[in-house]
Amino acid sequence: MERFQKVDALARELQVFSDLNMANEDTKNSTGSSSEDEIGGVKYVVEKILDKRIITKGKVEYYIKWKGYDNPSDNTWEPIENCDCPDLIKEFEASLKKKEEKKQKADKRKSTSLISKSSNSAKRAKSVEKNTTKKSYESSEDDSDNELAQKAAVKAPIEKPKTVAVAPKKSYGIARGEAVDIIIGVHKCEIDDELEALVKYKNGNHEFVPSSIVAELAPKVLIQFYESRLHFP
Repeated sequence: MERFQKVDALARELQVFSDLNMANEDTKNSTGSSSEDEIGGVKYVVEKILDKRIITKGKVEYYIKWKGYDNPSDNTWEPIENCDCPDLIKEFEASLKKKEEKKQKADKRKSTSLISKSSNSAKRAKSVEKNTTKKSYESSEDDSDNELAQKAAVKAPIEKPKTVAVAPKKSYGIARGEAVDIIIGVHKCEIDDELEALVKYKNGNHEFVPSSIVAELAPKVLIQFYESRLHFP
């Protein structure tokens, strides 16, 4: 009789142990895909993965938000082997992949836009070069008709422009005695608003010279330029 009582008591102890194990398993399953680390009897449950980093030797760590700890200072970096939450890791990696794909598409659009802008700039530069060549050709044609233009122009007394001090005067070829062939064009200098003439020398060189210096040293060439620009219907 006593032996049966011992067997019955042992059976009851085994049943209690089994019930405790089932209760622990139910508690673990109630946390979903999160993991638990028990330190000093305190259970830490992973609520969310916030970030990822790869440190030395390719080791992966995740930035963990712990359940029940809402202060950002409580978040910690944990190695992947401490993160027993495969579902949360899978969800985070999928979200990270989407962000990378979105970033790559944005970079591709930006690159395409830069290429398009560069192509447009090249087209504009080519158009400007073409127009400049055309104007230069037209200017050469006008110069070849200088003699006819002089005959058709109205002769009017032209006062010799006053000499304007330009420094350094000797830096210009015309002041060093280079022979002027023609004046290709005249424009206003952006620095001091003085008119400058684009002078072509007989040796093939070109340079901008203040019109005051041209008027002083080569007045006939300057007059011929202005007269060539006179057109009558």
